[in-house]
Amino acid sequence: MIIIRTKHDLATEYTYAWTGEVIREAEKRNLHVHKVEGSMANFKNFEKRVQKLKPKFIFFNGHGGESCFYDNNKKN
Repeated sequence: MIIIRTKHDLATEYTYAWTGEVIREAEKRNLHVHKVEGSMANFKNFEKRVQKLKPKFIFFNGHGGESCFYDNNKKN
């Protein structure tokens, strides 16, 4: 599982905090959780993790659309 957590405005601060519960629950179930957050929450780092880990589940929390997401620098 890869979880992307941006935190650059009020809305993403709330979702960042909320995903803490998702992470705790996943770890309780012995799922491997790889977090992409803070300054690492950008497409380049996300893409590297996907290629390396080949996750079965990706959880994205932040702004974006069907074909993009915005990182902590508000870039897609």
